[in-house]
Amino acid sequence: MQNQNLGIGGFSYRSLLTLTWPQFMMMVLQMSIGFVDVYVAGRIGASVQAALGMVIECFFMLLIIAGTTSSGILATVGQSVGARKFDRAQRYAGLGIMLSLAICLFLIAVVYFFRQPILSLMKMPEEIQYIGLYFLSITLLTLPSHYMLLVSGAIFRAHGKVWVPLCAIFVASIVNFFADFGLGLGYFGMPELGYKGIAWASFFSVTTAAAFNMTVLFKLGLVGRKSL
Repeated sequence: MQNQNLGIGGFSYRSLLTLTWPQFMMMVLQMSIGFVDVYVAGRIGASVQAALGMVIECFFMLLIIAGTTSSGILATVGQSVGARKFDRAQRYAGLGIMLSLAICLFLIAVVYFFRQPILSLMKMPEEIQYIGLYFLSITLLTLPSHYMLLVSGAIFRAHGKVWVPLCAIFVASIVNFFADFGLGLGYFGMPELGYKGIAWASFFSVTTAAAFNMTVLFKLGLVGRKSL
């Protein structure tokens, strides 16, 4: 009698679910992070919420290259792992990390230099541009961590270790929640920084998650010094 856990050609549905449910949970946690940011911004003021929304749109444009790079890393590292060529997988992982950092630093320099014209091009009202400039500046400071988070997540998925990025996003969501309400609204005995607190909450949460992923990458030997 055929095992009910096997799909077409003997492929295991259980294996498929094991790889996909962490991705689903990651999307839910990422959505919750964005929701908390927007909610706290709305508690501070409509102008803060509007500026945050416009900067988020600009931020997603900056992540497009990181997304395409991580897709390439997932394919090349996954192919190497499937062929049991682990040294080559390490080299591809190291190349992806260094390439992503180089692209990220280039984008930071360009966008920071043209940050004022970019906000004007997006038709951000002049009365809230100072808020948008602050959000954009801290977002650029956070960009390397975002790139490392995406790239390291692709490396983990290529090795089938999808639980690591899930843990990282879970940690990020917890840090973001407490930092948003703490630094943004003055809860938990933290200083009330208003819209600046929201910006720094994103910095702390993403940097913590990226540091977690990179630490585990080196601990598991998926990336080594020689591969960088």
